Amino acid sequence: MDQEDGQPSVSEDEKSREEEIREEWEREQDLLKQKLISWDIEEWQEPGGALLRYVGGVDVSFVKGDDVTACASLVVVNFPELEVVYEDCRLIQLTAPYIPGFLAFREANFLVECFDRLKSIQPDLVPQVIIVDGNGMLHPREFGLACHLGILLDLPTVGVAKKLFQVDGLEKNTAHTDKVKELQKGGDTFALVGESGKVLGMALKSSDASTNPVYVSIGHRISLNTAVWLVRRCCRYRIPEPTRQADIKSREYLRERFPVEASASPKKKAMSVVPPSVTRGSCGWTTTRSASQVDGQPQDHRVEPAASHVDGQPQDHRVEPAASHVDGQPQDHRVEPAASHVDGQPQDHHVKPEASQVDGQPQDHRVEPATSHVDGQPQDHRVEPAASHVDR
Repeated sequence: MDQEDGQPSVSEDEKSREEEIREEWEREQDLLKQKLISWDIEEWQEPGGALLRYVGGVDVSFVKGDDVTACASLVVVNFPELEVVYEDCRLIQLTAPYIPGFLAFREANFLVECFDRLKSIQPDLVPQVIIVDGNGMLHPREFGLACHLGILLDLPTVGVAKKLFQVDGLEKNTAHTDKVKELQKGGDTFALVGESGKVLGMALKSSDASTNPVYVSIGHRISLNTAVWLVRRCCRYRIPEPTRQADIKSREYLRERFPVEASASPKKKAMSVVPPSVTRGSCGWTTTRSASQVDGQPQDHRVEPAASHVDGQPQDHRVEPAASHVDGQPQDHRVEPAASHVDGQPQDHHVKPEASQVDGQPQDHRVEPATSHVDGQPQDHRVEPAASHVDR
């Protein structure tokens, strides 16, 4: 532990390993970046987009409180109707380290797998362009997830972020806020120009009703103007419909597999009990291990106790005592005494004295003296002298 702030200290080995990974990823980014195309190259990109039929959207959603277990989602919508025609959600585990600026090395391979499944199942629905929930050239190294994914798939991609990535001198300061206020109607934009003089993206008021803009940037095989046009045409609300639906589907998928009980602590989370198998792909460290399953059904490993079964009946193991069965009759083991049976008759063991029987006659043992019988005559043993009968 760090003696000054109480935080765990990072070992020199860990720092060295992270630096090695960063350097390796930078080299891979530089190689991929050489293939980047930042202008229009597709037939559908002609003015009006008459040849555009399908638009894809991708998103990765995480289990709450868990930065490893997530859902990779691909949605395809038709254009211009924006109706969902294909969806794919898969549970994934990301074990590659998170290093700022290198998000693609954690997520891109899983999104590529989603497209591989689409190509094998319904190749006629492969989208002509993909909208990515993230950045493209609006990035510290001008090569975000949208660029990375576009080159791996060799498809046009557009990055759409909900928050401004503050790079190359771009800041969400007073000047930026004033420009946002000037956006009056859906379709209004202003350029995001860095200190380098480069236009890294556009702030877009994507619908009349939206208050905050989205931040559009080039991914691959598309110009910035066409990217802005496409995003505007895909927005019913603030977020483009392809990525909005991908986010909705992925969250629904996670809720079904990791339901949150109303009484559960928000800090609890459901996780796979089997450690993932780490493999190395073209984009870094990935895994395909999902949450554990039994007979094809996902298993939930939360702390709250589950019911077991005895003789086919569910048994509840909560703190309050449960009833058991003797001779087919339920027995109650609560603190108050329960009745038992002698010779088929119920016996009451409450604190008050109970009557017993002698020669078939009930006997009363209360504190007040009881009458006994000698030779058939009652005998009184109270404190005042009592007469007894002995062989009168």
